[in-house]
Amino acid sequence: MKQYVYNIEKWIRSNYKQLIILSVVVIVSVGLNMYIGFGPNTKSTQKYIIKPIVNPFAKHFSFNLTIFKDSNSVIIPSQIGIDESLWKNHSLDKYGSHGRLMNGTIIPGMAPLYTNDNSGLIKVGSLIIRNYTLGDFFNVWGVNFDGKNINASVNGKHIIDYKKYSPQKDDHIFLNFTT
Repeated sequence: MKQYVYNIEKWIRSNYKQLIILSVVVIVSVGLNMYIGFGPNTKSTQKYIIKPIVNPFAKHFSFNLTIFKDSNSVIIPSQIGIDESLWKNHSLDKYGSHGRLMNGTIIPGMAPLYTNDNSGLIKVGSLIIRNYTLGDFFNVWGVNFDGKNINASVNGKHIIDYKKYSPQKDDHIFLNFTT
């Protein structure tokens, strides 16, 4: 029986050109597969790219306001500080948004105190850190309670001068006035 003994170095030298060609073909094939996407599916990861939301406000929070007139609930309208008919005082405009996309609509600007709906949720969106008062909100809205008997409370605690009160995040403010 004949034994075959291979000399690896001799075999490599005799097949050197073919090995180089095979190596180049493998490298080019892998490179092409990566380039045209036969590897991992890159399309499925693209739909999960999360773009950061840029908040232009230095101060941004909301609080709740409930108003009663002679013990009857008063609806606080949507778009105070946004809609021109509900934006009477413009003295704080420089602190509000100068235009942004909201609910699919581009708004030319808004006051730093505003409403998006009629739920009584008042939002503060200020370009600077500044304390706003409940009186500031009523000025933007154009509502004046002067001469009315007002009972006010914040989070269940009675307050005397509601106009000077500076609302905090998640406050629940109740005003009851009688005519």
